[in-house]
Amino acid sequence: MEETINNYIIYLSISFNKGLIECIYSIKSKEEEFAAFASRFDSLAALNNNKFEDLVKYNLPISASDSDFKSILEQVLMLDGEFKSELKNADGI
Repeated sequence: MEETINNYIIYLSISFNKGLIECIYSIKSKEEEFAAFASRFDSLAALNNNKFEDLVKYNLPISASDSDFKSILEQVLMLDGEFKSELKNADGI
């Protein structure tokens, strides 16, 4: 999913393989050819909380059923919406 916010192109990639759900943000300015920032959600969580690795057993969400997958995807899209809302409201971006 790609969205332009202010002067940035925000791309959220979601991949699903063998029950693991990987979410990656790629962010670049409109003027740049390549992404200035790319990171998985778990890396962002570790940047936000240096004890993240100690707090979780698995660093990626694991889906064991259709309902798990739906619930995790809803949470990912909620976090994506909150992140983009913060960017839209940020001064100087």
